[in-house]
Amino acid sequence: MPPPEPPGSNMDRVRGLVQALLRYVAARGKLFQIEVQEAGGQLATVAIMAVIGLGALGGAWLLLIPAAISYAAGWWHQPWEYVAAGAGAAHLLIAMILLLGLKRRLQRLKLFEESLNQFEKDRTWVANETQPK
Repeated sequence: MPPPEPPGSNMDRVRGLVQALLRYVAARGKLFQIEVQEAGGQLATVAIMAVIGLGALGGAWLLLIPAAISYAAGWWHQPWEYVAAGAGAAHLLIAMILLLGLKRRLQRLKLFEESLNQFEKDRTWVANETQPK
């Protein structure tokens, strides 16, 4: 049996380093878990907006446009092609407004911001600690 290591030995230092590393990884893992939950909520909101917007656009096109075009063509005594072109332009305008709103939300989306900030701080700290003095 090898003799016990004296206090302050290399084994104690390695054990302390491993324990510190494990605590660091656990803390980073917890932060990552919290940010994944936040990111999921934000992405779900954006996805729901996109589905509702596209569903509304498709539903309006499939259900209302043929009837509206027929009615408007008779009311205005215009060829149905002209009325259909105007309805198509109106739907394109609605789609553009919805998609621009979606684009704006996606640009404001900040995923894993705190983890990235912490990793940058860690990188800076390690770079400063390893510099020769």
